[in-house]
Amino acid sequence: MELKTRTIAVADSVRTFALVRDQVGNPLPVTATVTSCNTGVATVIPTSDAPQVRTAFFVKAVAFSATPVCIAASAAGFYDTMFVTAVPFALFVSGGPANDTVTPTEQSIDLFQHAGQPTDLHLVAGVDHFLMNEGNTLVLNLVRDWLAQRFPAR
Repeated sequence: MELKTRTIAVADSVRTFALVRDQVGNPLPVTATVTSCNTGVATVIPTSDAPQVRTAFFVKAVAFSATPVCIAASAAGFYDTMFVTAVPFALFVSGGPANDTVTPTEQSIDLFQHAGQPTDLHLVAGVDHFLMNEGNTLVLNLVRDWLAQRFPAR
């Protein structure tokens, strides 16, 4: 396999490949069979890399899992695995602008700026890092509304 581990956002996919080589490193014209060990978390979608001699495929994350799942490739007696971690497709970053005792505000802003979309940043005055422990209705409503928008009840 191209890589041993990948992190993919839910509903996103990555293109990768499996390649069998001989003892001196030359690619062999062998097609690999590629499968997911847990199709409820990550699926495999075949594609082509012609004229290159390798088996191309997409891995699509379909559900969050804190535990990586394997993508297995086998061909001509060879076997290899790649582990995929499916992460949430949205990120909620929050904190108190002046009095966060754990994470400096600059780090929250930096995380927000480097995160993929959709991402929300909420800096709430008068709260500490442990937002949910303070019973602040503004914070509770922000989190509730964000969850309802990103993860609607089914």
